Amino acid sequence: LVVGIVIMNLVTAVIVNSSLEQAAKDKSLLRSIEEQNRKKVLAELREMFYRLDHDGSGEVSRDEIAQIAERERQMLRDLTGFDDPVELFDALDSNERGEVGIEEFCAGLGEIAVSDSPLEIKRMQMQVDHIKHHLSRYMNETEEIKLTLKDLFSVTQRMESGMNSMNSSLNPAMFCGHDELLMMHHIPSDGARSRP
Repeated sequence: LVVGIVIMNLVTAVIVNSSLEQAAKDKSLLRSIEEQNRKKVLAELREMFYRLDHDGSGEVSRDEIAQIAERERQMLRDLTGFDDPVELFDALDSNERGEVGIEEFCAGLGEIAVSDSPLEIKRMQMQVDHIKHHLSRYMNETEEIKLTLKDLFSVTQRMESGMNSMNSSLNPAMFCGHDELLMMHHIPSDGARSRP
């Protein structure tokens, strides 16, 4: 009985070990296939990019992608699930320059195409990245505005201090009207000087 159990354990160990080895080979094969697919997709995306770049600037603009041919539109739909190429462009154009370079185009679309995540998750991730970019930009602009306001406040305080010191050192007669000035010197308004 003990010998039977030992033999069964050995057989089980051999089966488990060969299964683990096969799984490792399968993982390696899957990685190899994924890498080949990724390279194929990137090559197709590069070709598409050059077809979309009508003006040869090395960047695809929002207008260029809006005029996409049906063949490219279908390819983008198959790769990404996005029906609207302009919506896809906006997701790729995270810095909102209105143009996307070849690396940004291929990397963004390639990541979507070979991702294991569901399309909706990728869309949300792109939107979150887009929001993070805007938030960062607005935070920087807010900091710049705060510094400018601080500088303006400092300048205003110095100007106010200067005005106060000028006011205290000036002759009060300079701020009187003509009639007040005549009264200070005891001169009647008809021009004749009165004697005190």
